[in-house]
Amino acid sequence: MNKVRGNYIWWWAANLATGILITILGWLLPDIESPFVLGIALIPFGVFKFWYKRGLKPDERERQLLNKVYAESGLVLLIAAWFFSANYFPFGVYSIFSVAFVSRGGYGLYYFLRG
Repeated sequence: MNKVRGNYIWWWAANLATGILITILGWLLPDIESPFVLGIALIPFGVFKFWYKRGLKPDERERQLLNKVYAESGLVLLIAAWFFSANYFPFGVYSIFSVAFVSRGGYGLYYFLRG
């Protein structure tokens, strides 16, 4: 079985970097409202998504792995949302978005390098 071609190396890296950027900006800029911080953090990710949609043509195995990544990271996001809301975490919005992107990037790294 051949490895996946590697179209998603940049995809998981962008997800991971965006999650880390949201966390850093959320903690460094607590006085700015959440939509502005998220807007700033999502600009590079939006540019990447535009480039990604136009340039890459995934095969069937890559699509299946991507669906698996979304399913696994969705479960992590659900658990994180429950944890942050149950414990009244003060940076809940940033934490949930950060966990969403970091879990997609982490599972993408795991499955696409393994697959």
